[in-house]
Amino acid sequence: DTTAPADTRPADTTAPADTTAPADTTAPADTTAPADTTAPADTTAPADTTAPADTTTPADTTVADTSGPTCVGLPTGHARHAVASFPYNADGSKANVWRVLPLTGDGALDPAIATFTMGRAYWGTVAFSPDGSLGFAAQESGTLGVFALAADGQPTVVAAELDPGVYLDAAVVDGDHLLLVNPNWAASGGGIYRAPYDCAGNVGPAQLLYGSKNAVAVLPRGADQLVASRAAGDATFGHLHLMRDGGTSWAKVAGADLFGNDQASLSALAVTGDGRFALVGDNAGFSDFDNSIGVAALGDDTVTARTPIPLLDPIAFVVSPHGDAVLVVSGYGNAVHVLAYAPSAATPFTDQGEPSYVTGPPSLPSGAVLVGGAHPDLVFVVELSAVRRFRFEGGGVVTDLGRTAATGAGTHNIYGAIGVQP
Repeated sequence: DTTAPADTRPADTTAPADTTAPADTTAPADTTAPADTTAPADTTAPADTTAPADTTTPADTTVADTSGPTCVGLPTGHARHAVASFPYNADGSKANVWRVLPLTGDGALDPAIATFTMGRAYWGTVAFSPDGSLGFAAQESGTLGVFALAADGQPTVVAAELDPGVYLDAAVVDGDHLLLVNPNWAASGGGIYRAPYDCAGNVGPAQLLYGSKNAVAVLPRGADQLVASRAAGDATFGHLHLMRDGGTSWAKVAGADLFGNDQASLSALAVTGDGRFALVGDNAGFSDFDNSIGVAALGDDTVTARTPIPLLDPIAFVVSPHGDAVLVVSGYGNAVHVLAYAPSAATPFTDQGEPSYVTGPPSLPSGAVLVGGAHPDLVFVVELSAVRRFRFEGGGVVTDLGRTAATGAGTHNIYGAIGVQP
């Protein structure tokens, strides 16, 4: 396997918050560093033997300046690529290395064709503009990394560590804007922000839409938004909130306590393809309650809690395009689980357990993304030193296709964040 430590995912830092002080306790601690910390890190060691891209190169101005989702910076049928971070040097010190890996015709990943440097990201996902020419990544420093990809996959760093005026740990593309998640308490700037971007990758200043407490994810739902947080818009406790733009301000329409306790540490959010249900992960490590998946039935103006599903450390969800299953990544469980989905059943989600693995279970899996495009039912799951592929077969069945883009031994080969170009 690798010389990496046992744990490559962020530790749970959401032990019951001190409600007397709105300190920021939500930024996930980086626990992926090698276990041996007695020797000082050799920060002079190069991050990678591949020469990093020159981040002083100006942004690629050949990207069409047509604003927002109508940007067409790449030709139709362009080659697709995955972009992944590699957050360690060979000596175990922190690195800010990113690599571009071509997507093959059969949905595997070829070895990296380019390396570049941005801010450090030790987990999470990369968001892309609709045409695939621009990528956006929330980084450990609370900054935003922005890059452009040419048709052949060669990267240009637009902004290595952009400060849009707000600390962030998640970014979502919403048309011609980005939605940025600040995980702090509202009194310390926590909330959901909106920032415009243009076709050259220039990002404007972030504007607060509404405050929130310990938010981890936001998803557009038509003109509304669903946000997984301990509060949003007002002081009402909950875990999932339906927010609506009233023209001059956003207001909370509905919300629900999905876990029946105030010790849950929220980790992930997903909505089924039919829009009828939402799933929220609780991966609290210091709680009197077992980890579980919160389930909410969604109406036009309602959020109704259903019975949670017990599962260790649910840190990522991927919804099947067939509308009959959800793949759940269990980080500390070294596993993925398949939830069968039957929306009209009294119990809409049923844990079917783990699929049959080709070469054993994944090693410390973390981020997961649906590949889409010519591979609409293919999922990439990051594990320690490879990307594991799974396929939704329909009928609630998921098949393990094994590892791709295995990087070999050494901490410099540990994966962090990942995204796939549309």
